[in-house]
Amino acid sequence: MTAPAPGDRDEGTPPQGGSAPTRVEGSVEPSPGQSAPPPSEQSAPPPSRQTSIPPSPGGPKPPPNGKSNSRPKGKSLGLIIGLALAGLVAYSIVNAILGILIFVSTLDQNGTNYPIIISCTIFLALFGLGAGAGLQFLRKPWATGLGLGFLVGWALWSILSAGICTGISPDLYA
Repeated sequence: MTAPAPGDRDEGTPPQGGSAPTRVEGSVEPSPGQSAPPPSEQSAPPPSRQTSIPPSPGGPKPPPNGKSNSRPKGKSLGLIIGLALAGLVAYSIVNAILGILIFVSTLDQNGTNYPIIISCTIFLALFGLGAGAGLQFLRKPWATGLGLGFLVGWALWSILSAGICTGISPDLYA
């Protein structure tokens, strides 16, 4: 077997019976008088030298639909808080009206009118919990605020009224 002459050998092909050292981007090849460092001492290229996609010259490009992905957080937060308070007031008004209706129906001379009590209770629970949770799924600032207001209103009146009219205490209706 003959070894190829030093000038005949291609840089990327291994010599016969062995393997060629791999060239790492950014590493310096030893000159003919120097020996190559052992493979354990060869280091990977620094993270800054790894290939990456350069930024576009005009900055980030807008999304294809023309709408920006970022929402103004200051305006949205104020809208959510304002509508949460409005939802709380709206639920409180509806709860007061139906609470009076339930109270009057329990004072009926013919006995307690259970269908009115049960229907008002179911309506208030669906209005507070169902509408509140349903509005949360719309993922719009106005729907988030109003839905939170309904949910907070239902929870607040459930605590303050010991579950009367909110569907928590069925023992109170028996």
